[in-house]
Amino acid sequence: MPQFFADMQNTRLNQLVSAAGGALLQWFQQPWRRLSLQIICLLFGFWLINALSLAAGQSGVWDPSLAAIITLSVEVCSWLYYRGPGAGQRDRSLPFLLLQNLKLGAIYALAMETLKIGS
Repeated sequence: MPQFFADMQNTRLNQLVSAAGGALLQWFQQPWRRLSLQIICLLFGFWLINALSLAAGQSGVWDPSLAAIITLSVEVCSWLYYRGPGAGQRDRSLPFLLLQNLKLGAIYALAMETLKIGS
């Protein structure tokens, strides 16, 4: 049981949420499901940054603040993945892998945006 749930009271709702979360994580341990979820997170990160840059580009006022927020988010994701809990383990837990794939999709979208702007 994660540390977050260990501090809570042991109610039926808490037991239900813990059991459902454990069953969902167990369901995603199958390799093809895990890979498909990672690809979905990669594509979602790409789509998210494209949508944010398009919305911010329309007004032109939010560009610097959005760039700072995206940069800060990417750095926090990198810190969590490389220096956070379980950083020395060879096999990462699924939430960390999904966060890493989301970050990689976002960085790829930023690179594509710079190529579009430069041409």
